[in-house]
Amino acid sequence: ENGYPSGMAGGHVRAEMPEAAGKALVPHRYNTLPTDIKGEVLVILKSGKSGFIDITSQLEDEKSKTGNYYVFELVPNSSGKYVDLLMDGVTEKFLEITVEKGYKKYFGDEFGKMIPGIFQDEADISPPGRNSLKWTPALFSEFEKKWGYDLKLHLPSLFEEVGDWKKVRHNYYSVLLHLFIERWAKVYYQYCEDNNLKFTGHYWENWWPRPARSPDNMAMYEWAQMPGIDILDNQYSDNSRVQREKGGYQHLQFGNVRAVKELSSVANQMGRSRTLSETYGRSGWDLRFEDMKRIGDWEYALGVNFLNQHLFQMSIKGARKQDNPPSFYHEPYWKLYHFISDYFARLSLVLSSGEQINKILVIEPTSSVWMYFSTINSNKKNLLLGDAFQEFVTKLAKLQVDYDLGCENIIKNIGKVENGKFIVGERTYDILVLPPGLENLNSSTVSLVEKYLREGGKVISFVETPKYFDGSESDKIELLASKYNKNWLKLDQLNGQIVSNLFASENFQILHPENITGILFHNRRQLEDGEIIFLTNTSAEENAAGRVKVKGQSVLELNLLNGDITPYPASVEGGSVSIDFDLPPVGSLLLFVSPFFSKTPYFEESLSPGKVLASSDKLQIQQMAPNTLTIDYCDIKLDSKEEKGLYTNAARRKIYQHFGLRRDPWYGSYQYKTEILDLDNFPANSGFEATFSFNIDEGVDKASLQAVVEQPNIFRVLVNGQPVEPRPDEYWLDYDFKIFDIGKYIINGTNRITLRVSPFTINAELESIYILGNFGLRSQEKGWKIIPSSQLSIGEWNKQGMPFYSDKVAYSKTYNLPSGDKKYIVKLGAWFGTVAEVLVNKEPAGIIAWPPFTLDISDKIGNGENEISVIVYGSLKNLLGPHHNPVRGRTGPSTWDVAPEKQPGGEKYDFIGYGLFEDFSLIEK
Repeated sequence: ENGYPSGMAGGHVRAEMPEAAGKALVPHRYNTLPTDIKGEVLVILKSGKSGFIDITSQLEDEKSKTGNYYVFELVPNSSGKYVDLLMDGVTEKFLEITVEKGYKKYFGDEFGKMIPGIFQDEADISPPGRNSLKWTPALFSEFEKKWGYDLKLHLPSLFEEVGDWKKVRHNYYSVLLHLFIERWAKVYYQYCEDNNLKFTGHYWENWWPRPARSPDNMAMYEWAQMPGIDILDNQYSDNSRVQREKGGYQHLQFGNVRAVKELSSVANQMGRSRTLSETYGRSGWDLRFEDMKRIGDWEYALGVNFLNQHLFQMSIKGARKQDNPPSFYHEPYWKLYHFISDYFARLSLVLSSGEQINKILVIEPTSSVWMYFSTINSNKKNLLLGDAFQEFVTKLAKLQVDYDLGCENIIKNIGKVENGKFIVGERTYDILVLPPGLENLNSSTVSLVEKYLREGGKVISFVETPKYFDGSESDKIELLASKYNKNWLKLDQLNGQIVSNLFASENFQILHPENITGILFHNRRQLEDGEIIFLTNTSAEENAAGRVKVKGQSVLELNLLNGDITPYPASVEGGSVSIDFDLPPVGSLLLFVSPFFSKTPYFEESLSPGKVLASSDKLQIQQMAPNTLTIDYCDIKLDSKEEKGLYTNAARRKIYQHFGLRRDPWYGSYQYKTEILDLDNFPANSGFEATFSFNIDEGVDKASLQAVVEQPNIFRVLVNGQPVEPRPDEYWLDYDFKIFDIGKYIINGTNRITLRVSPFTINAELESIYILGNFGLRSQEKGWKIIPSSQLSIGEWNKQGMPFYSDKVAYSKTYNLPSGDKKYIVKLGAWFGTVAEVLVNKEPAGIIAWPPFTLDISDKIGNGENEISVIVYGSLKNLLGPHHNPVRGRTGPSTWDVAPEKQPGGEKYDFIGYGLFEDFSLIEK
């Protein structure tokens, strides 16, 4: 499958099933019906005293008359390659093309083994085009079958607040959800069941409460062997209101408690042991190990336990380097990536073991937000209800309440009440919570709530009694609340005292959660022989300290970085243990609580800060790769026309436009069969020339200079007019980035590297070029000047003539140490990098990547002289950018399009300062 959203097979579904393209329902409103209505008219309505009248069959009689007319036109989806997943047979066709004739034909014997499952990305039912409504051939018949009335007569209610618009919208999205499940999710799920595969992937969970793309994410998870979500970006926010004030309508993904709790709740209820998250995409080339841990720990604390790392590009040539980075194996830290991967492998194993058993069910108000949403003219209450709910469930999590979310559609399918307990699938709940944002309950939910109350169940409501029943105004729920008022508790706010009084578990409690600083989240798993507790502090600035009281007799700590299992201090009182924790920023703690006394003694670590040792020599600093210069402005020549000083992205766009294309066709795109390659039939005399200039000062080590050019199999490369060839069988950074020795052609002053291609080819993506070598850089009026290199010192590399340097630097000292039972700890002070590797006598000792920025190296120390090196790793951000758009934590293809028209001075480029900013310490304890 090529491209996303899933379901189109890169265009093959529409090619074999043209009707699958689908159509949008576009409304037009007239006071006077035109005489020449064009297009495919589905229905024409006229407003009357008691509603709308279908006058489609009377069109000729109504033409030129005045009134309130609505003409609904079916407009074919003529753009893109996507399909109507609600159309009968589309999913089957997709599976036939993608799996039956593709993966199964060639790799079917590996299904359930090497290939455990299949991933779908963002399957989508939104209407094609703007100002349109979702329509599918079965819409009207399915609607009438479910709700007993003709939707056609109420279509204006889907975009105007006329008639019983809340009811119509509610009913409409319930039907779209039904079709999405029946015609996409169930079909795909069953195919995977029959073929020993797990159906996984994710929908549009960050778009909630807007149901256009997916009416109910939770409902879709019921039909996945391994349900999943998407956590893009490295920008934390758990406040949707603040985010929208910045101009967005989506909830950010990192910080979106609701999205992860939806996932883990359905997994609990369906008995799914694994929950997937597509994580880290679009975070930028500067994503650090600390960031990876922070994001991953947060989502694991809320219920994820299978990390799907985004992204691993086969090549970053051309537009691909700007396609939602990072790409892990290209990064300088790749050889250390196993540390973070092993960390989450251990955490995945532990948090997929046993069961998470929560006793509180919070009803998600999805059917309430349906009532206010429109793809054309949405009521702002849609977002306000969503905000209220989002804030409530986030606060519950921060107050350390163990709860599941309840999806009304899943409750309809697998919900029941027994002995005063509310049961959803494999989970039994003692308390039912009606949260802020809830105004409607569906009839199937109300029936169960009534039985639950009748049998003594407890409802705690943080909202006025819902006044809507299946989208219609009704006093049915209010009568229930009144009848069972002793079991129906109405509260106005959520706070620590309420949590302690109403939501606290007998066997587990994090004491005084409202007083804990930082941003604490936790996860509990019940095992046959004990309990797992995972604590994480998502704050990047503050510690999170507190106390856990849990049933048990002894505690073990499971070290996620190295796999060690050691006793953890706890005080035992009766049948419970009290556990103190103090998590640094981005810190975490994984504990196993046993019901048995431990015979293994706990050796308390000395709280003494220890002694800072003096080294026997001065700090030695070694740059471990050639310095780099990215040249991102150039002159281009097309036919006889020359343009000077263009930003590379702008130059590339002009080149493709010159040859009849709107832009680089590989930019954020996918091709059907060879449709892009088929454009590669340009005249023999076509082509272009691009020249990149750079200045060299006197005294530079010219012999060390090399140039790196992408795809030299396409481009002819000249240095100051002299043709050069790449070094055979060598590459730099990427297999498609080739190295040229250029030193003997370089002169003091201005130098030019020219790329020529003739004839033009569709693959000739013009990109920046790179200069490597032993040199420094100094800002000049336009860009940078290459100057003689100088010795690095403590401080940021980018301020020491190495602004584009992305690799690593070693900081080394020698210590004369005696043998014995001393403990030796390396501690970093001020520094910044993606990760720091520690070597002892040139042997790897481990990494330092997050607070408290220490590493115990005692087992590596020998008697006598010991060389200790701290190697700080940078990232490809400084090399590949973006250099003119100072965003952090969210980068996609368009991020690189932002740049000055003419090249700015080097001091105006955007870089991140990497390096040790003060000497590291060796501490003896």
